[in-house]
Amino acid sequence: HTHTHTQRLTGMLLLALLSFPCALAAQPLLEQLKSTYASCPRGSASRWSSNPGCLVHALEQEKTDVTAWLRAAYGLPPSHRSELLAHARTQKEFKSCSKHIHRWWFLGPFVSGMHEVDGDPVARYASPLNVPMTEKLFSELGDGGRVQWQALPRVAAGQPVTITPPVPWNDLVSSLGSMAILQWQGWVVGEIYVDEPTSLRVQCLGLRAVWINDILLSADVYGREDSWTSVWLPEGLHVLRSRIRAKGQSKQFRCSIEKVAAGDEDSVPWSGRVGPLLPDVIDGALPTGWISILMSNHHAEHTLHGLSVRTGGSHGHLFTVEYDSTLQVAPGQDVAAPLRLVPIAPTTALPCPVDLTLKVSFGNSRMLPLAVALPCRLSRGQSFAYTFRDPDGSVQLANAIAPRTDSCRLHSGGCPVLLTFHGTGVSARSQADSYKFKPSGSADTTPFTFGPEQGWLCAPTRHGAHNWEFGGRETAMAAVDALVVLSCAHPFGDGTLCPLQANANKLLIAGHSMGGHGAWHAATFYPDRTLAAMPLAGWLGKQTYGDANVFYRHDVGESFVSPEVQSMQYATFADNDVDRLASNLQGIPLLARIGSDDRTVHPYFQKRMARVLAQLGVDTVQLREVPKQTHWWWDTNTANDGGAVFDTSLRRYIDKYLSASFSPTLLTDFELRTHNVASNITKGGLRVLAQTLVGRLSKLNVTVSVGRVSIATHNVDMFEMQPSSRMGVQPNATVIVDGAAVPWTGLPAVYMRREGSSSVASSWGTATPDERDSVRRPSQYGPAGSVSAGHFVIVYGAQGDEESTRRNRQHAVFLANTFRLTGDMFAPVLPDSDLSPDAAASVNLVAVGLPGTNIWLDRLLDGLNGTDGVTLSHSSVQAGRCHFREEHIGLVTLAPHGRRLALLLTGRSPAGLEDAITLAIPTIPPMARVPFTNGIPDFLVTGPNFRSQGPGGYLCTGFYTSQWQFAAATASCAC
Repeated sequence: HTHTHTQRLTGMLLLALLSFPCALAAQPLLEQLKSTYASCPRGSASRWSSNPGCLVHALEQEKTDVTAWLRAAYGLPPSHRSELLAHARTQKEFKSCSKHIHRWWFLGPFVSGMHEVDGDPVARYASPLNVPMTEKLFSELGDGGRVQWQALPRVAAGQPVTITPPVPWNDLVSSLGSMAILQWQGWVVGEIYVDEPTSLRVQCLGLRAVWINDILLSADVYGREDSWTSVWLPEGLHVLRSRIRAKGQSKQFRCSIEKVAAGDEDSVPWSGRVGPLLPDVIDGALPTGWISILMSNHHAEHTLHGLSVRTGGSHGHLFTVEYDSTLQVAPGQDVAAPLRLVPIAPTTALPCPVDLTLKVSFGNSRMLPLAVALPCRLSRGQSFAYTFRDPDGSVQLANAIAPRTDSCRLHSGGCPVLLTFHGTGVSARSQADSYKFKPSGSADTTPFTFGPEQGWLCAPTRHGAHNWEFGGRETAMAAVDALVVLSCAHPFGDGTLCPLQANANKLLIAGHSMGGHGAWHAATFYPDRTLAAMPLAGWLGKQTYGDANVFYRHDVGESFVSPEVQSMQYATFADNDVDRLASNLQGIPLLARIGSDDRTVHPYFQKRMARVLAQLGVDTVQLREVPKQTHWWWDTNTANDGGAVFDTSLRRYIDKYLSASFSPTLLTDFELRTHNVASNITKGGLRVLAQTLVGRLSKLNVTVSVGRVSIATHNVDMFEMQPSSRMGVQPNATVIVDGAAVPWTGLPAVYMRREGSSSVASSWGTATPDERDSVRRPSQYGPAGSVSAGHFVIVYGAQGDEESTRRNRQHAVFLANTFRLTGDMFAPVLPDSDLSPDAAASVNLVAVGLPGTNIWLDRLLDGLNGTDGVTLSHSSVQAGRCHFREEHIGLVTLAPHGRRLALLLTGRSPAGLEDAITLAIPTIPPMARVPFTNGIPDFLVTGPNFRSQGPGGYLCTGFYTSQWQFAAATASCAC
């Protein structure tokens, strides 16, 4: 023991002797540097200042801070580097600083809005790195009305960073009467040391986006831990910064940074894993075999290409695999690549469970074995999972339950479908399985009975904050369409004989909580496909439900934004407020139910919808409050009776409207409403195809009598009338539009307003095919994020110099990763030279770059010039009579791309281009939506004040006409 103690003391003494000379040696060096470089100018004492005097000043203040030595080593002239690095190596955190950010700084908090875009009070400094450490900035949330940089507690590797601003939150909430004040923003900054030029892979959980130096990288705002991105960095100290958003008393995040093994174009490091959405084997059959492989390219400079996938393992010989061998994975990209497992003998029973290996490689990489395990389920009596390709190209999943009996074969056209939407945090499997019950008095051992008796049950799902709007709604309908195909495949049919085939046009739409909103929403969008609707505990619009999506309350930008900009923003999501479209529910049986004691979704919302419907003359709604029940329950009257979504009364309602004996009421007097042609709302066979003023409310008021259809239009230039079983239109009927007869040409027919002369009013007539093609197709309308509603490719410019190509590619990868992280989307990335016209014709495009650097961007800009849309030239951005000539201008605009759609992200300078890209940065959960789907109309021009003022810095935003022209009446700018 004495010997050991002596050794310990000797070691401590040696350590002290070794470190003491280093500390002494630092002082002469500091004195030398002080005499060589001028003192730090007053007001420039930022920790990250590149001023030589400030670098020396920081060394004086923090002699034991390894980052101060490294900052000086790479910020001062190279002649000092070796000596400064030698001192840095004596610091105890030198080794870890190349693997982990152990010290973070926070500047804030400031107030923040709820939506994606808001102003930044720090932006007047150009960068938070320019804010001096002692500077105090005004903030509503600061002690004494000011905030300044704070050093956060040091964190060990793998541990989260926690920020807890000292704000009297309870007092603010109480005094302001607003929970929205709990949302706040600020900046965090950390530093990472790279001892040689290298690729780093980066994963930041809980952040929206990060910059390393000036390179914008994606971050995982949902914290799912399955996504990395990469960046190439030279030797030196590098700054990571992030503009954070948070709600509540504290914010946590965690960043992991790892050096990537060296690779070249023939050996690119990558990783892969099987996606979480997997189909079940159903009675030994695999009618849908879509899965996704999550692939991460860890190199920051080299692209993965030449994809090869082979099957192996226990059951690999039973399958072939379909995939796109031309897929490229850009440097730093994380992509969910779709592929399909196809049984070689479709009618031969597969083993249970199925276990196989996918042997995945790229032409310039190693082979990676990935295990796939598919569980087994029964075709009747229980739910099963199936997968499908979404319209946006991604692989998505739903759960289904087959009809309990074969009685639905009596239906004309096939079996109806109970389409049910889940609530927040509920899986598709759990949603499907909640439709279960036991007969009254059953023993505990009695099995549950699942699903409706006379129809299919379909329970879709989609990751993200869609609230069953936009992409979520489209995925739900794609799930129904996929069910139609599945229900005719083995084991339910043979492709020809399909006794239980589902009918996508006979839907009973239901849902609970967020799914209750989804049920209201889907019924207003698809009234002609809806037999009845059963929204349970649903709210009406996210802006009015709770405080997660308040529209302009405490936003920084609220002080600067114009009412005209606000109206354009709101128009992009007005169709999501279901009470605004309530007239579309005329003639549809509706059951709105809620627990009387529900305080998650207050009964107020269901009651409000019932009142709105009554005011519109919709007399088919039933409002039921279940006494003494809250938001969710399993037992309404007796044990296991089906509870909140499937008790006896609800089963009776479902049976009534899924019965073959039920026939929808013929419409005789109704009103179709929509704010957006892209909504594709069809009621009684009528659909709006073109608006007089795009983005405004459009209405068709229809009265049907014997041999006559009278239609009064509001803000409509073109509409379609299709044959419909919901509205009995007799052959050779008289069609009256706005009081004048239109010649009968049969159905379908497209009617178009034709402008008269100065002395003759406009008139309606039948549109020719050329006239029909002269207007935008429904899939070509905004908001800007509509580009991701169909299969799309992000194409970046590679025609400029090396720096601009790298910048364009980095922006494209940031977008692709953000699309995946917020919506599980499939977003291929290609340089412009690799995208052929034939391949481009079948997809939507997102074109990234400055003019002259991207072939596709230039072509699409030329197309807009030809239609009198917003134009970008070497001297300005022009919107109508407005010319914006500042260099710091960004442009986001939709553009025609044949029969498809393009989104252009560009600007007049690299800074303007980055502003356009940052519009894709999501807000925080629960509203972290897919990029560009909220608040961005057809076009948007950002100006020099955009970063500081948010939407107050928009120079112009609005909607194009149906012919892609700029119109002052649907734009925010007036010049």
